[in-house]
This record gives sequence, structure tokens and C-alpha cells, in this order.
Amino acid sequence: MEQIFKIIVYSHALDPDENESFVLSDFETYDDALQKAMTMVQEDLTKFYEPGMSIQDLLEQFKMLGNVPVIEPEPDPDNPFLAWVFAESTARELSNPV
Repeated sequence: MEQIFKIIVYSHALDPDENESFVLSDFETYDDALQKAMTMVQEDLTKFYEPGMSIQDLLEQFKMLGNVPVIEPEPDPDNPFLAWVFAESTARELSNPV
């Protein structure tokens, strides 16, 4: 039997509420679900970013308005995808372009 992965998306990252969550389509592989989750965070951060914006301000916008994807089940519970950690690294890239 194949493992099916889903993404539960919590709206308004600062105050996640199960009533404000939704489930995205099933994904056949963890890598597909991971790619979608990362894309969602990147799209939100790109939408919130304004030139010259600090990392802290960008992350604050994400916390207030962003969508936080959670992948279930996590194949490695000791090393899960954490939207916050990914958002921090992505915010650094946007705020400090090379």
C-alpha cells in the first residue's frame, strides 16, 4: 500500500486556528508535498516583500498574514519540514540579494 501525503495549511501564521485550516490535495510522494509546501512559503514571502524591507519586518508580515503548511505524515519525525525555519532562510535571501 502506497503512503499518501497531505498538506494542512493554517491561515494567519501568528494565531493558527484549526477552524481556519484547509487540506491540499493528496501527494503521492513526500518530495512532491515538500516542494509544494516550500513554494507556498516562498510565494507568501515574495508577495509581502518590499524593496529594502528588513528580515524582521518580512517575517512579521508572514506571521500575521502568511499560510503555514504542515505535511502529514512526516516520514522523519526527528527532521520535519518546519515552515518557520524555511521562512527565515527564504526571508534572508529576499532581504539580502547577492
